[in-house]
Amino acid sequence: DETSMDLPALSFPDARREEGMIAVGLEKNLKLSTKNVKKLRPVGLKELQREGFAPKDDKSEIVSGYRFVGSGYGLGLEIEKRKTRITANIERSFRIEETGVTTDDRIRFRILYAPVRTLEVEVPETIGKDARISGSDIQEKRYRQKEGRGIWEITLHAPAMGGYDLIVAMEERLPEIRTGQ
Repeated sequence: DETSMDLPALSFPDARREEGMIAVGLEKNLKLSTKNVKKLRPVGLKELQREGFAPKDDKSEIVSGYRFVGSGYGLGLEIEKRKTRITANIERSFRIEETGVTTDDRIRFRILYAPVRTLEVEVPETIGKDARISGSDIQEKRYRQKEGRGIWEITLHAPAMGGYDLIVAMEERLPEIRTGQ
């Protein structure tokens, strides 16, 4: 979904000269394109910061800026939502015993641009339903099989944004180990 609009301009009929700066702030889950730039000179983000422009809150960022002299300036904006981007950093620990292998995984998700309420974790089908999954704010865990893999769907009570951690513990039995000859 995309929305287009023109930046509203102010004018001051009694002013002898008009000049100023424009900072364009945007929520981090949105993406911006500009078009029809008229009588505006781009300025860098560092210059905007020096002039005192700052994001409204931690969910926003300043993405562009312009300097103008005189009236009649214009700027067209095209705004669209960004797709959610999820990265996962996995810390794995294996413990091998005579009877099996125990795996403890800490999955540190980084969720960018748009919050998610559901996450999926794929586990070997042989372990499947026996995997133990824990984390904060979990409302429901559902297991299904798909193409030889076990998939856990984890639904949260509230959408998560930024960082979210899950713990996955699995045990797999080993065939009997024979003593060497």
